[in-house]
Amino acid sequence: MLAVVKELWQELNRGKKNQMMEKDKVARMLVDLKAIQDISSAHKYIVSCVHHQRHYLEWDDFNSIFCKGITKDVIISTSKSLTK
Repeated sequence: MLAVVKELWQELNRGKKNQMMEKDKVARMLVDLKAIQDISSAHKYIVSCVHHQRHYLEWDDFNSIFCKGITKDVIISTSKSLTK
């Protein structure tokens, strides 16, 4: 899971060793991946994950955005299988 998130980070950085990334770029990626419906919702989701309003995200912020969603899906899937 972490390898996939790292690959996304590197893809958005286009091979650069940037330590920060624009929040708008991440929001656009979430919409392009069809993970979130629109840019406004993507920005709200990002803020809910990282708990700040800065325009740039660090690796830890980026990682938390994806890990939160993946963890939520795993918990939902597990609870559904347990209730069957």
